[in-house]
Amino acid sequence: MPAPVMIDIMNPLRILYISSEYPPETGFGGIGTYTRHMAEAMVARGHTVGVICRSASDKESCATVNGVLVHRIGAGTYPLPEGRWWYPLRRICYAAIPESLAKLAWAREVRRAHDRLSAESGAFDIVEYPECGGEGTLLVRPRRGALVARLHTPWQMIRAFDAIAEPLPDRWLQNHLEQSSVRKAAMVTAPSHALGDRIRRRWRLRPVRQHGNPLPCDRYAQASGTGGWLCMGRVERVKGTHVLIDAYAALGVQNPPPLLLLGRPYGTLSDGTRYGDFIREKIRRHQLSDRVQWIEGVPHDEVPGYLARASAVIVPSLWENCPYSCLEAMACGLPVVTSRAGGLPELLQHEKTGLLFKAGSPESLASVLRRLISNPELGRSIGAAARSSVRKRFDSSTIAAEVDALYRGLLIPARQWRPENPTYKKEPAHG
Repeated sequence: MPAPVMIDIMNPLRILYISSEYPPETGFGGIGTYTRHMAEAMVARGHTVGVICRSASDKESCATVNGVLVHRIGAGTYPLPEGRWWYPLRRICYAAIPESLAKLAWAREVRRAHDRLSAESGAFDIVEYPECGGEGTLLVRPRRGALVARLHTPWQMIRAFDAIAEPLPDRWLQNHLEQSSVRKAAMVTAPSHALGDRIRRRWRLRPVRQHGNPLPCDRYAQASGTGGWLCMGRVERVKGTHVLIDAYAALGVQNPPPLLLLGRPYGTLSDGTRYGDFIREKIRRHQLSDRVQWIEGVPHDEVPGYLARASAVIVPSLWENCPYSCLEAMACGLPVVTSRAGGLPELLQHEKTGLLFKAGSPESLASVLRRLISNPELGRSIGAAARSSVRKRFDSSTIAAEVDALYRGLLIPARQWRPENPTYKKEPAHG
């Protein structure tokens, strides 16, 4: 690893974020949301910030959006050997490692864009990229500045939870790309202790630093609390939508609050059934069509409007890291019902800032939901406490200050820069 570079701690940094997802053009996941909030928060602190992200049209463009210089590039293709003699090899690669080829192609375009921007405007102090997909796997450790890998949830974990079928060589190579991209970084961060500790042990990493996902809390108004229940995010197996539908059907109360699913379907089951079709059939079989509405995705900027009309948000995931669906609901003062999975118990304190249930258990979830129906005052008090908690711990300005300290700690020798440990403190889980 190159020696730290002496810089003036008062000077702004040149920061580059890499993320194939970046709203609104390719904003279809939590990584894109994190990158946008993080980039804009660091601009607010006076830093020069750029983003390399994917173009939905595959056409290259560059524009300044909210102070962030956004470079959109095409996904590219990975160059396999041409010619008739190489045809068998190409066929094998397309059959055995199709997803890895796509990820390598994107990593190749990222490397090209990074090198071009560095040559045009100077080296970056910090380059941060997600581990998922190995987007930084072809970057070279810089002589000046540092690489930072951000854990969101590795593809191998997503594949396992969503039962995604992929050829064995593809699975191995994608895992290798993610690990190699993380191991070359000068620092690895994660939004939750649950994910950071799990990946540190599995990949044998140096200690992983924790800082939460930033949220511009002022954009989220207090919810009215007069509407129904809301479940946001992709409708996929790992999000536990099937657990929620079964729990809702088992409530056994008259006229429960209506349930709104807000998200696009994703993935298939082990028997090849599309998960979205599986959920539709579950709603039909439980005869819930008049109580459960499913809107298959809305622009992220419209989400606060749905939250403002909700009375509670349910996060039934089998695994989560630090989901924005939870943070956004808390910012709106809504009671949040979540599973005890992954990093969720780090965000919420049972019966104080949220209600938790056993992950994967419709019975446990139904029991908590009945309690929410029978005790509206509990929901109001939990929502108020959650709103206060998320503003103190996860507001963009707070997280940006922590990240600023982490970045500068990489670049300045310890004898000159000794910040307090900016790792956020998780709330203990109870119950």
